[in-house]
Amino acid sequence: MLKRLTGPLSYLFLAIVVVVAVAAVTLTPSYRECARNYDKQEGITEPPGAQDKPIVGIPKNVLLVIECEGEFFSTNQGVLTAIAIVFIAFFTLALQRSTVRLWKIGERQIDVAEKTAETARLSAQAAVLAERAHLFVSIKATNLEQPLQRARLDDGPEPDVATPVDPPCVDYVFSNYGRTLALLREVRHALTWESSDGLRSYQPGAHGSLEVISPHADSRVTSCKFRGDFTSRDARAIVTHKRALLFFGEAIFVDAFGHRRGVKWQCRCAGGDFDLIGYQEFEPDHTDREPTPD
Repeated sequence: MLKRLTGPLSYLFLAIVVVVAVAAVTLTPSYRECARNYDKQEGITEPPGAQDKPIVGIPKNVLLVIECEGEFFSTNQGVLTAIAIVFIAFFTLALQRSTVRLWKIGERQIDVAEKTAETARLSAQAAVLAERAHLFVSIKATNLEQPLQRARLDDGPEPDVATPVDPPCVDYVFSNYGRTLALLREVRHALTWESSDGLRSYQPGAHGSLEVISPHADSRVTSCKFRGDFTSRDARAIVTHKRALLFFGEAIFVDAFGHRRGVKWQCRCAGGDFDLIGYQEFEPDHTDREPTPD
């Protein structure tokens, strides 16, 4: 109700409270006794007809109220102190409850703000993921078809002297199946024998230069060559599944939103074509520039 009293109504309510308080005081026994004694004293010291005259500019009734109000407060000091303590405790409790409510409201507002910010962040992230570039590795050609075909047709015993053949080579491209451009920054790859311990290392140096790959388009062809000697025995080992070749690598690119991204891949050739056996997108380390084991 007090919240609804604004303007003149609030002052009227305050005046009513003051009047009621003064009236309650004047009805107390101590105040009435003080008023009777004051009238008796005035009747003795003042001549008849002087009771209604002001004394030093202050009416007698006002002096009576001032003196008897003081007498009332002096007589009932303990009671008034107790009442004041009760009112202070009441208002303290009300203030504490209001503070708790405001604290809870603030916590709810903070929670709503955090949820709103998280929703906005997830929405922005989803928009970036939906619109950004995505690169995929596609093998276009390899020179292993003829050596492997000859090894399949040669059913005789393995010759004592192996015939050298051209080392394997893989030609591949990056296909952008995203909706925005991709700036290809760095490519590292290797073509080597599959090892039993699983350790692999990239060939030294970065391959290729900066290249922009449009959406739904391919990059220029990149070649990865086998380092070392390769013979007909090696081709027969692949056909008979005794050994396998691994073609693997990673590429770093920047999407249209300025984020660095990377892709890793690995393909395996064991008796036929190169089959994709692993593909992964990752967040590259800005300080990572040296070849690392996969």
